[in-house]
Amino acid sequence: MEAFESENQQLAALKQLWQKYNRSILLTVVVFMVVLFGGRYWQNNKTIRLQQAAQIYQEMLVAEYQNDVTTAIAKGGQLVADFTSTPYSQLAALMLAKIAVSENNLDLAVEKLQWVIKHKGSKKVAANIATVRLARVLEQQGKLDEALALVAEDPAAAYIPLYSQARGDILVAKGEPALAKTAYMHALESLPPGAQAPSLQAKLLDLGGEDHA
Repeated sequence: MEAFESENQQLAALKQLWQKYNRSILLTVVVFMVVLFGGRYWQNNKTIRLQQAAQIYQEMLVAEYQNDVTTAIAKGGQLVADFTSTPYSQLAALMLAKIAVSENNLDLAVEKLQWVIKHKGSKKVAANIATVRLARVLEQQGKLDEALALVAEDPAAAYIPLYSQARGDILVAKGEPALAKTAYMHALESLPPGAQAPSLQAKLLDLGGEDHA
């Protein structure tokens, strides 16, 4: 009998606690479930979208290789518009810029390269490549000062040779061979050990520089 009463007392105490705290407990459980399953859904959805973007980008590569420019542009446009949060959108924009240059549509190439730079986020590889390519497109358009400003400062170490060589080419176009020579030498000195750059060497030699081979 005492045990029965004790159990009833415990149940009553638990009932009082539930009535007092059930709302907050329920809210905590709901929040936990939303975070848990919402996080899983988001991760799964992110993985699926990456796979979809990868497939579309592969189709774009195949189309470009087969000179099916119309399909390549369509696939690239789809990636840029619908898969902006994936790295494939930046790769697609780079290729769209390349296609635009091949068709002598330099204004469109500038637009696509600027898009890559604007949407670099934490991924700076594509943005560095886009910066150098944009400088070269602007050079083709005769916008030498604007082009030079893009590559005037050194980026991360891995990209210094690209930036410096582009800087040298623009300075040659501007009629400043002494500064161009300095830029080419800086590019050569920034190459990884053992790396060869015959075209860069030739440019330096044309300006009266020393052979760094």
